[in-house]
Amino acid sequence: MTGRLHIVTGMPGTGVADALQGLSQYAAEVRQGSVVKVVSVDRILGQLAKPSLQTLGLSPAGRLSPFLLPQQHLRSLWEAAVRNAVNEANEHLAQDSDVILTLHLCYYHHKYRQFVVIANFELLRRLVGGRAQRVITLVDDVYDVQVELSRSGQVFTRPRVAEDPYVSGLRVLAWRANEILVSASVAAALDTTHFVFAVKHPIATLYDLLYSSKRTAYLSHPISEVRRLMAGSQAGEGHALLQSIQDLTRELSQSHVVFEPTAIDEYRFKKAADGAPDCSGFCGNLSPRWPFAPEARRLSWTEPRAEPSSFNFPFGWQSDERPQITCTPVINEFVQTIARQIGARDHWLVEQSDIIVCFRPIFEGHSSSGVMHELMHVDRLRRLQERGPSRVIAIVPENDRKQFPARDFEENFLSEEYKKGSIVGDATNLKTLQARIRAAPDSPLMQRVLSGEADALQELLRQFDMDVMPAHGVDGEGVLDDDEQARRQARAEELAAQVGDSEPYFDVLPMVECYTSIESALAVLRA
Repeated sequence: MTGRLHIVTGMPGTGVADALQGLSQYAAEVRQGSVVKVVSVDRILGQLAKPSLQTLGLSPAGRLSPFLLPQQHLRSLWEAAVRNAVNEANEHLAQDSDVILTLHLCYYHHKYRQFVVIANFELLRRLVGGRAQRVITLVDDVYDVQVELSRSGQVFTRPRVAEDPYVSGLRVLAWRANEILVSASVAAALDTTHFVFAVKHPIATLYDLLYSSKRTAYLSHPISEVRRLMAGSQAGEGHALLQSIQDLTRELSQSHVVFEPTAIDEYRFKKAADGAPDCSGFCGNLSPRWPFAPEARRLSWTEPRAEPSSFNFPFGWQSDERPQITCTPVINEFVQTIARQIGARDHWLVEQSDIIVCFRPIFEGHSSSGVMHELMHVDRLRRLQERGPSRVIAIVPENDRKQFPARDFEENFLSEEYKKGSIVGDATNLKTLQARIRAAPDSPLMQRVLSGEADALQELLRQFDMDVMPAHGVDGEGVLDDDEQARRQARAEELAAQVGDSEPYFDVLPMVECYTSIESALAVLRA
């Protein structure tokens, strides 16, 4: 057997079959005479289930009927389907064809209304252990999957009220998380690597992941900043930044398999109207999806076949035309679940990448906490000697680095010390002070503050009716001790020393290689 065997998983509604059909067509185009055969365990399972369904008086033609069978019987059918599928795959492999064995690993049982895992890991290990080169889990935006699974004859019913998509959307999020976890466990049982891959990546990227020798790269870049610029008066700057990201993605893809964070774009809720109940400031409506159009690149994604409903989520790159949807506890839970899954998914992407490329992580001096969390995760993997990226590249223009100390001081230091009570004054004055620093980060007084001068820190605070609180505070009657000035000065010196000793953003992690331009970073990566 000389063909290559891969396993592709993914929950229903993700468009797995369409993605693999597109992959097979693309492979035939780029490798003349190449054949990639797709063997579906679920297709075979549906065929094997028909006699059992007829015995129980269930419709053999129903797409969901097999998932009404008793779990024990469903497991037996699944094991038979896997054996048949592997036999079919072996025949193709023997003829020098590459094979993708595709299957769902987490099912939704429609009689018991719960998720079930009927996969037999030991059986898979015996049949394909040592031969499966990769396990790939395909994923898509929750909105697209929910719309696809709300069609007639699918898992969910068509939405009839505004909250319906969020209820079924929570089930999609749980289902997807379970599919990823079980797929990772299967990969571990087969002693092979596992990848999470969003179908809104180009089909060429999926092909490279399976069949090229390119190293994998996770591209981290500004997202919220691009949205902010494009939605406001600086749309031109936003488009220029977007173009830089697209150029970097295209150039990096020449030498690497690039995982793009925006291939999943779910946390994009509009701000709630004043006075309306909200989900931490948001309503249930969606802002525009990350602005790359499907026609600009040949994607692994297929547009959902939606049925008319005024309550459907917008999918793909549709705009949200629904009236404002007031937040409810269910919608709030939906928003929070998406937020929690972002961090987990980013860690998956970090762990499956050979290198991390961070483009402008301190955009105009504003540090990205998400990037720092990712880099800290890389650092933990290294210290524990676990598999992870071997290299971290940061592209930080000089102007971003120049603006960083002042932005870090006003965004992080002042806010944290105010919360701790080390700096006191009216909260409105604090916001005014922070706005003034953002407007004039290079002022002579700010430069003295950043160099660690205590007198400069006190002078800056007092300009806005704020001050340093001594470590011991005030006495029982609310009157400061006689040596108030000395204690304030000592506390100011402590705080100023912290400012002067603060490390530049990436100096916290010595593993990061910093470059000032895309060209210089790409030159190193290609070497």
